[in-house]
Amino acid sequence: MSKKKVLQAVATIGAVTATGAIATTAHADTTPATSNAAVSQTPSADQQLSSLQASQAKAEQSLTDQNQAALNSQTATIEQQASEAANKENAAYSSAVASQSAANQKELANAAQHIVTPAQKAQQESAAKSAYDKSKADLDAQHSAKSNQIKTDYDAAVKKTTDEVKAN
Repeated sequence: MSKKKVLQAVATIGAVTATGAIATTAHADTTPATSNAAVSQTPSADQQLSSLQASQAKAEQSLTDQNQAALNSQTATIEQQASEAANKENAAYSSAVASQSAANQKELANAAQHIVTPAQKAQQESAAKSAYDKSKADLDAQHSAKSNQIKTDYDAAVKKTTDEVKAN
Protein backbone atom coordinates (compact mmCIF):
# COMPACT_ATOMS: atom_id res chain seq x y z
CA MET A 1 0.00 0.00 0.00
CA SER A 2 1.23 3.45 -0.79
CA LYS A 3 1.50 6.09 1.89
CA LYS A 4 -1.23 8.16 0.18
CA LYS A 5 -3.69 5.24 0.29
CA VAL A 6 -2.86 4.59 3.93
CA LEU A 7 -3.51 8.22 4.79
CA GLN A 8 -6.79 8.19 2.83
CA ALA A 9 -7.87 5.03 4.64
CA VAL A 10 -6.95 6.54 7.99
CA ALA A 11 -8.85 9.74 7.19
CA THR A 12 -11.92 7.77 6.09
CA ILE A 13 -11.82 5.60 9.19
CA GLY A 14 -11.46 8.71 11.33
CA ALA A 15 -14.44 10.35 9.65
CA VAL A 16 -16.61 7.27 10.13
CA THR A 17 -15.50 6.91 13.75
CA ALA A 18 -16.07 10.56 14.53
CA THR A 19 -19.52 11.02 12.96
CA GLY A 20 -20.87 7.53 12.75
CA ALA A 21 -21.39 7.99 9.00
CA ILE A 22 -19.47 9.30 6.05
CA ALA A 23 -20.43 12.88 5.46
CA THR A 24 -20.45 13.60 1.75
CA THR A 25 -22.12 17.00 1.47
CA ALA A 26 -23.08 19.69 3.92
CA HIS A 27 -25.84 22.14 3.06
CA ALA A 28 -26.38 25.40 4.89
CA ASP A 29 -30.13 25.38 4.33
CA THR A 30 -30.72 21.99 5.95
CA THR A 31 -30.58 21.29 9.62
CA PRO A 32 -30.06 17.89 11.04
CA ALA A 33 -33.05 16.31 12.74
CA THR A 34 -31.10 15.67 15.88
CA SER A 35 -28.96 18.76 15.85
CA ASN A 36 -28.85 19.07 19.63
CA ALA A 37 -27.99 15.43 20.08
CA ALA A 38 -25.43 15.51 17.29
CA VAL A 39 -23.75 18.58 18.70
CA SER A 40 -23.51 17.06 22.10
CA GLN A 41 -22.11 13.77 20.68
CA THR A 42 -19.64 15.35 18.31
CA PRO A 43 -16.20 14.40 19.48
CA SER A 44 -13.66 17.04 20.21
CA ALA A 45 -10.65 17.69 17.99
CA ASP A 46 -8.42 15.88 20.49
CA GLN A 47 -10.68 12.85 20.38
CA GLN A 48 -10.68 12.90 16.58
CA LEU A 49 -6.88 13.24 16.55
CA SER A 50 -6.53 10.38 19.01
CA SER A 51 -8.87 8.26 16.89
CA LEU A 52 -6.91 9.07 13.73
CA GLN A 53 -3.62 8.33 15.46
CA ALA A 54 -4.96 4.99 16.73
CA SER A 55 -6.19 4.11 13.25
CA GLN A 56 -2.87 5.11 11.73
CA ALA A 57 -1.01 3.05 14.34
CA LYS A 58 -3.18 0.03 13.47
CA ALA A 59 -2.54 0.53 9.75
CA GLU A 60 1.20 0.93 10.36
CA GLN A 61 1.24 -2.18 12.53
CA SER A 62 -0.57 -4.08 9.79
CA LEU A 63 2.01 -2.92 7.25
CA THR A 64 4.79 -3.79 9.67
CA ASP A 65 3.34 -7.29 10.09
CA GLN A 66 3.04 -7.70 6.32
CA ASN A 67 6.58 -6.46 5.78
CA GLN A 68 7.89 -8.76 8.52
CA ALA A 69 6.12 -11.74 6.96
CA ALA A 70 7.54 -10.86 3.52
CA LEU A 71 11.00 -10.36 5.03
CA ASN A 72 10.80 -13.70 6.83
CA SER A 73 9.75 -15.41 3.60
CA GLN A 74 12.56 -13.79 1.63
CA THR A 75 15.06 -14.61 4.37
CA ALA A 76 13.97 -18.25 4.36
CA THR A 77 14.32 -18.38 0.57
CA ILE A 78 17.78 -16.82 0.69
CA GLU A 79 18.86 -19.15 3.48
CA GLN A 80 17.59 -22.16 1.53
CA GLN A 81 19.44 -21.04 -1.61
CA ALA A 82 22.61 -20.42 0.40
CA SER A 83 22.30 -23.84 2.02
CA GLU A 84 21.83 -25.51 -1.36
CA ALA A 85 24.83 -23.65 -2.78
CA ALA A 86 26.95 -24.62 0.25
CA ASN A 87 25.86 -28.24 -0.09
CA LYS A 88 26.81 -28.25 -3.78
CA GLU A 89 30.17 -26.69 -3.00
CA ASN A 90 30.80 -29.15 -0.18
CA ALA A 91 29.88 -32.08 -2.44
CA ALA A 92 32.21 -30.82 -5.16
CA TYR A 93 34.99 -30.34 -2.61
CA SER A 94 34.44 -33.80 -1.13
CA SER A 95 34.51 -35.30 -4.60
CA ALA A 96 37.74 -33.49 -5.43
CA VAL A 97 39.31 -34.61 -2.15
CA ALA A 98 38.27 -38.22 -2.78
CA SER A 99 39.63 -38.07 -6.32
CA GLN A 100 42.91 -36.57 -5.15
CA SER A 101 43.19 -39.13 -2.35
CA ALA A 102 42.70 -41.97 -4.83
CA ALA A 103 45.35 -40.48 -7.13
CA ASN A 104 47.72 -40.08 -4.17
CA GLN A 105 47.21 -43.69 -3.12
CA LYS A 106 47.89 -44.87 -6.67
CA GLU A 107 51.09 -42.83 -6.85
CA LEU A 108 52.23 -44.06 -3.44
CA ALA A 109 51.66 -47.67 -4.50
CA ASN A 110 53.63 -47.03 -7.70
CA ALA A 111 56.45 -45.33 -5.78
CA ALA A 112 56.54 -48.16 -3.23
CA GLN A 113 57.37 -50.59 -6.04
CA HIS A 114 60.51 -48.58 -6.83
CA ILE A 115 61.63 -47.77 -3.31
CA VAL A 116 64.30 -50.05 -1.85
CA THR A 117 64.76 -49.99 1.89
CA PRO A 118 68.20 -50.69 3.40
CA ALA A 119 66.99 -54.14 4.48
CA GLN A 120 65.71 -54.87 0.97
CA LYS A 121 69.00 -53.62 -0.51
CA ALA A 122 71.01 -55.86 1.82
CA GLN A 123 68.81 -58.80 0.88
CA GLN A 124 69.21 -58.04 -2.83
CA GLU A 125 73.01 -57.73 -2.43
CA SER A 126 73.14 -60.97 -0.47
CA ALA A 127 71.08 -62.75 -3.12
CA ALA A 128 73.29 -61.32 -5.88
CA LYS A 129 76.48 -62.36 -4.00
CA SER A 130 75.08 -65.85 -3.47
CA ALA A 131 74.20 -66.12 -7.15
CA TYR A 132 77.68 -64.85 -8.09
CA ASP A 133 79.40 -67.25 -5.70
CA LYS A 134 77.36 -70.19 -7.03
CA SER A 135 78.01 -69.19 -10.62
CA LYS A 136 81.75 -68.80 -9.88
CA ALA A 137 81.85 -72.15 -8.13
CA ASP A 138 80.07 -73.79 -11.08
CA LEU A 139 82.49 -72.17 -13.55
CA ASP A 140 85.48 -73.14 -11.37
CA ALA A 141 84.21 -76.72 -11.27
CA GLN A 142 83.68 -76.77 -15.05
CA HIS A 143 87.15 -75.26 -15.58
CA SER A 144 88.75 -77.70 -13.22
CA ALA A 145 86.96 -80.63 -14.86
CA LYS A 146 87.95 -79.40 -18.30
CA SER A 147 91.56 -78.86 -17.16
CA ASN A 148 91.62 -82.33 -15.64
CA GLN A 149 90.18 -83.79 -18.85
CA ILE A 150 92.80 -81.97 -20.95
CA LYS A 151 95.57 -83.16 -18.58
CA THR A 152 94.25 -86.68 -18.69
CA ASP A 153 94.04 -86.59 -22.52
CA TYR A 154 97.53 -85.03 -22.70
CA ASP A 155 98.99 -87.62 -20.34
CA ALA A 156 97.35 -90.37 -22.35
CA ALA A 157 98.67 -88.92 -25.61
CA VAL A 158 102.21 -88.58 -24.14
CA LYS A 159 102.11 -92.17 -22.85
CA LYS A 160 100.93 -93.46 -26.18
CA THR A 161 103.62 -91.50 -27.98
CA THR A 162 106.24 -92.68 -25.50
CA ASP A 163 105.08 -96.23 -25.87
CA GLU A 164 105.22 -95.99 -29.65
CA VAL A 165 108.68 -94.47 -29.53
CA LYS A 166 109.83 -97.26 -27.23
CA ALA A 167 108.30 -99.87 -29.42
CA ASN A 168 110.13 -98.67 -32.47
